[in-house]
Amino acid sequence: MNMTSANLKKIRIQLEKILDTEGIEHEIQGNRGSHRYVFPAGSTKIWLGLSEKEEYSVLMFYSPLLGDISEKDAGFAMVKLNHQLPFGTLVYQDDDKELGLSYMVAIDDLGTKELLIPLEMLQRNADHIDDLLQEVIGGIKTGDRIHF
Repeated sequence: MNMTSANLKKIRIQLEKILDTEGIEHEIQGNRGSHRYVFPAGSTKIWLGLSEKEEYSVLMFYSPLLGDISEKDAGFAMVKLNHQLPFGTLVYQDDDKELGLSYMVAIDDLGTKELLIPLEMLQRNADHIDDLLQEVIGGIKTGDRIHF
């Protein structure tokens, strides 16, 4: 096991301890080697995955907002709104025709604040932004097209 794999294992243990200690509602999808954590966020969900890069681990937060979105409409939303977002970045998943909200942070050690602040910010923003985006560019809210 290289240093990065050991760090990723340490981060996963810290993450699960924080979730248990704080009593945060979540579920785990996938197998132990490549699972992700799923959290409620109003009309959508937040997925949290862990990844390893050369020298550090990465927390990857993602919330699917709208589906059935054209690349043109997604591009319009991203250009007009990304600089105005208080937290996160709009991203387009071409294969799924999905517009989502993403946030990534590189970490060496995971404390409660490093997990809870981005999670809470993304939960609030995702649940609010999907309504605003749907009014402007249409699409189908995640909660209406994916049953959690």
